[in-house]
Amino acid sequence: MIQKFRLAEPKMKDDGMKQRAKELVKENKELTLLKAINCILELAEDSELSKVFWEASHVFTDYVAERMKISPVQSVLMSLFIESGSTGHSASIANIARYTSCRNVKIMQYQQEVDDLVKRGFVRLSQKNYHQEKIYVIPSALLDALNRNEAHEKRVAVCSNVIELFQNFFELTHLRYEEELSTELLMEEVEDLIEQNKGLPFVRALLDMHIDLDDEMIIMHLCRHLVLDNEDSIDIDRISYLFDDKRERYNFRRLMFERRFLYKVKFEKPDCEQRAHIWHSMMPHLDRGITTALASHYDFSGGQIENIARKYHVDCILYGKKAIGQETLEKYCQEECLAQQTTRIGFVK
Repeated sequence: MIQKFRLAEPKMKDDGMKQRAKELVKENKELTLLKAINCILELAEDSELSKVFWEASHVFTDYVAERMKISPVQSVLMSLFIESGSTGHSASIANIARYTSCRNVKIMQYQQEVDDLVKRGFVRLSQKNYHQEKIYVIPSALLDALNRNEAHEKRVAVCSNVIELFQNFFELTHLRYEEELSTELLMEEVEDLIEQNKGLPFVRALLDMHIDLDDEMIIMHLCRHLVLDNEDSIDIDRISYLFDDKRERYNFRRLMFERRFLYKVKFEKPDCEQRAHIWHSMMPHLDRGITTALASHYDFSGGQIENIARKYHVDCILYGKKAIGQETLEKYCQEECLAQQTTRIGFVK
């Protein structure tokens, strides 16, 4: 965190700042992004971001602005955020105000510029601290780009398959888990991820459900664990961090509790006709003859049929429906029979 006490007067007088800027230009004839940012920081310290500061630093602010495709004001704000975050701490408007010896109100006038930096991925809006200040962190991708003397651009997450989609979703939720991303910004990023990948079968199916974004996030989170981690049981504490609203978390916790309660009720196995109906309801695109044959050959419960249907749908998403035929379904059924022999689940007399 930038720890600066407000000085009674600027560290450098106007003439001294102009002179120091000239010296910095001579010392840095071959500019790099990091060199330019360092010069901006030296001139900005206790400068009150005065008119003289902007005039004296324009060589460096213009250089960073042109290279990074941002405004000169944003090049200064980004530099200040980087200095604050270089020690592993997060930054706030108050920290920047202390470093530059400005009033908070003056820095707040640049909030729109800060918001644009957040939108474009140069800084992340993390959360609010106990003073209700907005907290910002610097993405490691930005620092890596600067070390390579390359411009940083927000990555466009266009995915070629559902695995890449879930990996990108995991990266976003991990940032939220580490509190480097606000819930509001997480939802914007996820919405953008969904929008950019509407061509994927999984995303099309998700959008066809016509549910709210927070519900889409829950489904994506559960499906990610199912596909990438082979987990079909997710504890509430592993997903509640996605939401700031305590009521939202309570509602989800209640929903999960009710779902668990339903699984404690004992149901008799369905007969052949009922099994055929379950097969068809879960995989309506299959030929009636196939679902009838499966119902006749395998004495499965509704849950077992659901397990097979789930595997089928996941593989269809990953490999396409044409690659999954009746032989694959028979294989799933045999695996379910083996699982039934080795695992006892539910009520046992």
